[in-house]
Order: sequence, then structure tokens, then C-alpha cells
Amino acid sequence: MEKEVYTIALLDDDKDLLALTGGSLRKQGYKVVAYENGVDFLTAIKKGAINPSAIITDVDMPFKSGVETISDLAKFHDLSETPVLFLTGVTDDLTINAAFENNINHIYYMLKPVNYMLLNMTMFKMILSRNYLRSIKSTNKKLVKVIRQLQDEKKNAENKYEHTYEEFLERQKKLIDHLTDIHMELEKFK
Repeated sequence: MEKEVYTIALLDDDKDLLALTGGSLRKQGYKVVAYENGVDFLTAIKKGAINPSAIITDVDMPFKSGVETISDLAKFHDLSETPVLFLTGVTDDLTINAAFENNINHIYYMLKPVNYMLLNMTMFKMILSRNYLRSIKSTNKKLVKVIRQLQDEKKNAENKYEHTYEEFLERQKKLIDHLTDIHMELEKFK
């Protein structure tokens, strides 16, 4: 069985950081698609050019901040299984809070300068978490399907039982009627 290759969308306006971070992630076996701004990334998503397993974005970028990019993305793309890492030098509380207000299941925040060992470990945990969530969702879908099948089988059995019981009562009534007729005939001979 082939190992799944995870696609990481990497957004940063610093070309050197894109090269270094992308190189570090590629060494870990990830496919990295780099974008110098959020607008280009959103365009690629809308065109279906990328469906990332995880997103790493700078906060402070031209045209659209990383926070705005993720917020806009969440409006038209299901991010319930896509972890997002804000990799930035921005440390003010307002920006950090804004990053966590996107209602996305898995948000991470890491400060620059990049510690690549920590980044690689975080990315591993992000993908592990994503896969765990997917597994839970898949199992839940299967369980719902089985429950529905069992409910249908129960309903069918109840309908069959009800039908069988009605047939039994009908036959019993006919038998009683028949016995009553025989009894009346016998009464004539007394």
C-alpha cells in the first residue's frame, strides 16, 4: 500500500522563508505548494488547483492578511478537516485572538524565527489530528448507515409480525365461525 502524500499550502510573502520552510517540509515527505499572498491561494482553491491537507500561513502579507485569507476561505471551503498553522512574527493579542476566531477545528500559532524541528513535529501532529478526525467522521458515517439499516429491518420485522398476527387473527376468526357453524348444525340434531 502506498503512503499517502499530504499537500501543504504554504503562504508567505518572504521568498527565502518559502524556500527554507518548503524545503524542510519536503524533506519530511510533504508536497508543498507555495503562495506569496492569500489572494493567489484563494484563487487556486476556487479553481480546484489545490485541496490542501494543511495550511501554513504568515499573518502579515500584502493584499490580504493570513487571518483574512483563512476567514475568507472558511466562507466557501469546508475547513473542518484542514488544520491551519499561523507561522508569523506578529505577537499582538488582537491578531492572535483574530486568528483563533475562525471557527476552524485545528488552529495552531507559531512564532518566527522558524524552529524547523518544532515545525516538523507540529506538522506531524496536525496531519495526525486531521487523519484522526477523518477516521472518526468515516466511522460515524458507517455507524449511522448501520443504525438506519437496523431501524429499517426492525420496521420491516414489525410490519411482517403485524401482518402475520392479523392473518392469525383472521384465520382464528374463520375457525371460530366454522366451529360455531358446526356447533349449530349439531344442535339441530339434538
